[in-house]
Amino acid sequence: MTQKAELEQWFSGVGAGLLPALDTVAQKVERAVSRLRFPCKKEEMAEVIREAVDDLRQPELLRKKLIVRSFFEPDKREIHESLDQIAAYLPGLLCEYSDLFAVISQPTKGARAAAAAGGDFLAGAKRIASCYKKEILPQLLLEKDLISGHLRRLDEISLSCGRPGAVKGEARHMLQSPSRERRMRAYRSLAGRMARYKNEVEKEFVELHGVRRDMAGRAGFKTYFDYAVTRSGLTEETRARVTAFRQLIQEHLAPLAFPIRAGQWKRLAVTDPKPWDLMYTAPFGLPVIDLGAYPLEKT
Repeated sequence: MTQKAELEQWFSGVGAGLLPALDTVAQKVERAVSRLRFPCKKEEMAEVIREAVDDLRQPELLRKKLIVRSFFEPDKREIHESLDQIAAYLPGLLCEYSDLFAVISQPTKGARAAAAAGGDFLAGAKRIASCYKKEILPQLLLEKDLISGHLRRLDEISLSCGRPGAVKGEARHMLQSPSRERRMRAYRSLAGRMARYKNEVEKEFVELHGVRRDMAGRAGFKTYFDYAVTRSGLTEETRARVTAFRQLIQEHLAPLAFPIRAGQWKRLAVTDPKPWDLMYTAPFGLPVIDLGAYPLEKT
């Protein structure tokens, strides 16, 4: 079987339509909860947990396949629509399973669940049970919609959705132009687009903050910060390591920023640096790979 045929076989049947309807999931979870409300054997507990884990893994597996497929077919709209559908499906799936995980997390069953699936599973079950209660599903979906709208707006004004503050696309190309005049115009154009969205973004962030506070309260948390930390799965040990890492960055790397930047201005012969010079990398502008220089099929 050729590599292309193997890929096509791996991609076959990939799409959000393969996921079971949430009504079907709800009925399945209800039956599983009924089984666990009464004393059950370790094997029964293990079977319920295995089915739940399989259901929760399925959307992630489909998502990964779609991401790989989008690399080969970047312009195929159906792939991106399926990714959006999976993202919208996941909060509902987790909320449906929250009741089951709440039962599994009970002290009388927690030890048996840990023995059947491990302590990490029990910790995850407690997290889902507390952070994805059915009552907060509307807030979870509204939070997702507000964030998605903000990310779309960042994309519209040429800012990266994954790297805070990073410029992308044609705006990035222009800010790396050898012409300082072009860099200045590109910077002012970008700043103008950001200014036009500022008031709208501020209103949406106020709305998002209100939704998150309401969601955290309904889930039983004092603050959204407590809710977000629990939902992320971060432990106290991990948070302490993050704090230590940030302190090391501030102590050892941050002081290097000024001399590095000064050396960059000297190398580029920029005597009066302006904001539109910050992405200027070299006098020849943005490097471009010559695809004909090293044909891949001959390597």
